[in-house]
Amino acid sequence: MNIARKISKTFFEELLASNFTQEFENILKTRLENVENISTLYVHIPFCIKPCTFCCFVRYPYDETLYKAYVKALKREIEMFSSYLGDRKLNVYIGGGTPTIDVDGLLEVIDTILSLFKVGEISVEANPHTLNIDTIKALAGKVDRLSIGVQSLRKQTLARIGRRNHTIEEAVNSVKLASSYFKTVNVDLLWGLPKQDVDEVVEDAIKLIGLGANQITFYPAMPGLDEDVVLFKRVFGETDFNEDYVSYKKIYIAMTRNGFYPRTAWHFQLGQGLIDEYIVSGESYVGVGVSSISLIGDLVLVNTFNVRKYVDRIGSGKFAFAKAKLMSDIERTFYEMMMASFSLSIPESVLERLPKRYQILLKLVLSKMFRREGAFYKPRNVDAMFIISEAMRTFLSSLSWFRKKMLRAHV
Repeated sequence: MNIARKISKTFFEELLASNFTQEFENILKTRLENVENISTLYVHIPFCIKPCTFCCFVRYPYDETLYKAYVKALKREIEMFSSYLGDRKLNVYIGGGTPTIDVDGLLEVIDTILSLFKVGEISVEANPHTLNIDTIKALAGKVDRLSIGVQSLRKQTLARIGRRNHTIEEAVNSVKLASSYFKTVNVDLLWGLPKQDVDEVVEDAIKLIGLGANQITFYPAMPGLDEDVVLFKRVFGETDFNEDYVSYKKIYIAMTRNGFYPRTAWHFQLGQGLIDEYIVSGESYVGVGVSSISLIGDLVLVNTFNVRKYVDRIGSGKFAFAKAKLMSDIERTFYEMMMASFSLSIPESVLERLPKRYQILLKLVLSKMFRREGAFYKPRNVDAMFIISEAMRTFLSSLSWFRKKMLRAHV
């Protein structure tokens, strides 16, 4: 975890100090034409009814006029990328914010994507408050996976995290309704808050499974880094590693007993289908919309975090990138290793790309936590999965740190 913290913090510090220049634009065009493993399109819709205090994603209060301008720009940006990506097959993840806050605009975006690409599956995030029968029916014919941000079925927990934009009743009804229309219904639940009763988290998960959810993603609370840790402690208290381990183990046991098995260290699923974490494969992906991140081969690109700047740049025919960085071979390999471990299967071929001194060290670590299955390393037990979960928690805390720095700088 200390290694994950050091590597990820350094990486995001360097990314924050960078700028998207003409040189990077030339590299981008070359990468788009030559990188073959671009398999995912991420679309960010940042608008929410009431932004929640616990959320570490980029979001803005809904404004109808700005939203319409944003959707127009978003469709244009997607078209810009289609001229490079051609008709390759992509899985699509639409997140936020609250993508379902305006279903007509969302459908415009989806229809644009469907008209330009061969689409595998489409996943859309949703807030329970926005899911009525009309919205669900409108999306059902085009969306394969609906991910509903329930977070908790406890009023006190929702109040504690500042989640005031949906009720428990809306959460229950939305999951029950969605299960009749979508191949995959995922529910997000938050755990790992200091002194949070994990038995309540498990009870909520079992209830939601009974309502028809066939995926549950358990997101740990993110303390963040630096000044954010101080703020987190002031608001929620201090996280406890041992307490979190006990909680994680209880979640794992409860899910597997109910026939739900881990696809990642946070995600439990009945059957197959898209999962929440679209980046776990380590393959390249393109992100569109404000604050989206793209990884194209060794090139990392970050869109502006300012909605009005985004609309203006796309409207003038420019890319919306504000930051860019070329990853070194070691950075790219460590990134792929982290994503692979999070998805519970590390290919031997990834390890072999590291310098010998790193290979020896990592194989020693892996031998204690992982078992060999053919050409892959897989976690031995729930203890190993918990360590993986904590490493990803650290990485995403660094990403959250980066997002807040970008927002404060109005980049």
